[in-house]
Amino acid sequence: MNQSAKKPYIQKRIREWVRKHKWLSTIILVPVICFIVVFVLEIFSIDVLESVAKLMRGLEDTFPEAFKGVVTFLSGAFSFVLGRYIYDEYRKPKLEIVRVDPLSQPDFKSWRVIVKNTGKTAAENCTGSIHLLGKDANKNDIDLEGGVCWSTLGNPNIITLNVEDEQSLDVYSVTFAKAILHFPTEKGWSFYRASFELSEFQSPAQLKLKIRITAKNARPSEKTYLLKKRENDIIMIG
Repeated sequence: MNQSAKKPYIQKRIREWVRKHKWLSTIILVPVICFIVVFVLEIFSIDVLESVAKLMRGLEDTFPEAFKGVVTFLSGAFSFVLGRYIYDEYRKPKLEIVRVDPLSQPDFKSWRVIVKNTGKTAAENCTGSIHLLGKDANKNDIDLEGGVCWSTLGNPNIITLNVEDEQSLDVYSVTFAKAILHFPTEKGWSFYRASFELSEFQSPAQLKLKIRITAKNARPSEKTYLLKKRENDIIMIG
């Protein structure tokens, strides 16, 4: 492997490591930011730190025992809060949209995305939603937003995603015979949120689909795809 080919691979591995260890990156960045702040204060001869030190010494001289007790208490409380925050950040679930996973049938094709929990605890009350925005082939505005359903039995809109588990989320389906695209609702496929003719997605249409995953105890995860007509199908690019 030549050097030019190695660089993108190394950069990709670094990005993956940083994404999976955000809590560690935070621990590293905090001292760096503190150092930068102190360095800037020194450059501009701002005596903020010296003034604070004088104030602390004055309080200590006035209330020696009480002051030491307060400082000890505050230090302990700060250490506890910081330690708890770091622990919670490390242990919390992390949701990721890892790939597109279309399912082909003779009469239709279901377009789905795979959602994975890469964190350390189960992600509770996971839901998915879509936002379709842009202009169709006739330059008409399209703005469609709402919940969708999971691909598991019964098409629920809320699931629990255990550690390292994956689950597919139904985004839309294409019916080949009628050349129609259907979006589900959070209640499943019993009725459609909206339907479009495939011709509305052909060039020069510019339609983007944002998928958002939320959970009770995890940060939201989002990914945006470009929808394009290809023969008798609508594909997700991104």
